[in-house]
Amino acid sequence: MNDINKQPEQTTELKRTLTLPLLIMFGLAYLAPTVVFNYYGIFETATGGMYTLSLIITACIMCFTAYSYTQMVKVYPSAGSAYTYVHKSVQPHVGFMTGWVMLVDYLLLPMICYLLIGVYVNSFFPAIPVWLIVIVVALLGMVINIIGMKTASIVDTIIISFQIAFTLLFLIVIAKYVSGGGGAGTFADGTALYNPETFSISGVLGASAILCASFVGFDAVTTMAEEAKNPEKIMGKAIMGVIIGAGVMFAITAYFAHIAWPDAYAGIQDPALGTYGFYGMGIHVPYHAIITGTHVKIFKTDLYMGAALQDHQYFDHAFVAVKVIVMDVLGFV
Repeated sequence: MNDINKQPEQTTELKRTLTLPLLIMFGLAYLAPTVVFNYYGIFETATGGMYTLSLIITACIMCFTAYSYTQMVKVYPSAGSAYTYVHKSVQPHVGFMTGWVMLVDYLLLPMICYLLIGVYVNSFFPAIPVWLIVIVVALLGMVINIIGMKTASIVDTIIISFQIAFTLLFLIVIAKYVSGGGGAGTFADGTALYNPETFSISGVLGASAILCASFVGFDAVTTMAEEAKNPEKIMGKAIMGVIIGAGVMFAITAYFAHIAWPDAYAGIQDPALGTYGFYGMGIHVPYHAIITGTHVKIFKTDLYMGAALQDHQYFDHAFVAVKVIVMDVLGFV
């Protein structure tokens, strides 16, 4: 009788809608491709002009961590990510703590981004209070995520496409400048990877250790394991695609910045100014500020945003605002 009354167990599954390209774009949105501009002034100086080398080393190191994730996600294709991996392979209580660490990360990151966008918009439109902007953007992010992860991934793809487009514009500007005899005057400058006059193993590796933070977020891809199509086949590719893709973009961008100003490590008066220091060399190319005027409240770069908008006729305030808000902040939505 008991066997007759038993009801079959029902399992609830998330809708599998995410493809490999969407997963890669989701991971890149967490990394934010334009983050490479944040650290330019600081680490171009600290590494003696070998910022590119530090980024390559960092990318190689992070590939090992990423590979570990690819193996774990094959064994445990669960949205629990690191929580599940540690819970099942180490010890449940340790997994519980790991889960809370992940939760704190995923709670704080959006909060910081929403606050930043509030500060950014308020700096351009003082009449709009920061708290109102934060509420509106938080609601926007909530609605996008409630609609579904496919919609959120599509939005991420659009935003990341804009970030990549801006980065390409930066590279084109530098290419035009260097081909005209500016900067290094050549596209093949080995000092970006090794300069015997300034090389310091402690400086390069010290920068690499901090730059690991630039790659944090690739692991978020594993939380989509239960919403991905054929997770056993594509999750590993997505994780490695994010790390390798970000590493290549970071390295190329840093390299082009180097050939535009080979001795920046000695010429930058204030490393916190980042790529805005290019203006000290006389590179006045229209819309260049769209690229360099980013991340207002990170590493004191609010100083150069204000100066840029006041001192150069090429800047369109609204366009720069769109870049800062949409490319650098909403990428985390």
